[in-house]
Amino acid sequence: MEQGLRHFFQPVAVVDISVIIPTFDRARLLVRAIRSVLGQSRPVLEVIVVDDGSTDGTEAAVAALGEDRVRYVRQERRGANAARNLGATLAGGDWLAFQDSDDYWAPDKIERQAEALDGAEAPCDAGFCGVLEFSGENAGYFPKGLPPDPTIFAGERHIVDLVLRRNLISTQTLLIRKGTFAALGGFDARLPRFQDWDLAVKLLSSARVLYLPEPLVIAGKGADSITRNYRAGLIARRQIWQNHRQLFRRHPAAAFHFRRDLAMRDLAGLARGR
Repeated sequence: MEQGLRHFFQPVAVVDISVIIPTFDRARLLVRAIRSVLGQSRPVLEVIVVDDGSTDGTEAAVAALGEDRVRYVRQERRGANAARNLGATLAGGDWLAFQDSDDYWAPDKIERQAEALDGAEAPCDAGFCGVLEFSGENAGYFPKGLPPDPTIFAGERHIVDLVLRRNLISTQTLLIRKGTFAALGGFDARLPRFQDWDLAVKLLSSARVLYLPEPLVIAGKGADSITRNYRAGLIARRQIWQNHRQLFRRHPAAAFHFRRDLAMRDLAGLARGR
């Protein structure tokens, strides 16, 4: 993959950014998410809201904002990843960012990431930052265990053992060049969860990616959050294994860890009746 994609990974400054927000029946929360994007200290080019078949007045809620930079697109129910991919094809910006309808960004999220990418010691084609996750009264930082300073990850030899073991990039933190996203094939629409993990494996083993260790995204895990769907997690993990079997074969330690973890989760799911 690295040789086949290399010609896509040409360093360019972060200029025009299109933000894509998939949504389904979250009109009230969606408005907050959109405003957190429109209120960025570094303005974005556009916000593309892809409605995945909502029935709660989402289109009217978006229209009521009266914002020229917000574009509403509707698709029949195909899932969030198909919605993200559709938004990416419609984007007019050279760079893409992804927001979720139930999360919001710190006011300087785009500014901090763009400045870090523009000032990086080596050209990068994507970047990600940290997330402050809330579940009830509990809060935590994601991802854990990475360097405390801005770090460039590059190439299979340096990073793939780590990313094959666990996800590092949350979708809402990603800032990626549109051409790079297209070259990687976008998000796997078959995945009910962990589309960011699947993309991260492809991205981090093929391109230079800048990690900014700042919690610039605030995410809440509500009762309807897909992250609480245990079965969806198992399905997604199996698909990730299939998607990257050749890569796993080159890294047997990571493959062993992944398969062992999947087996343990399968057993735990049986015990819970899931």
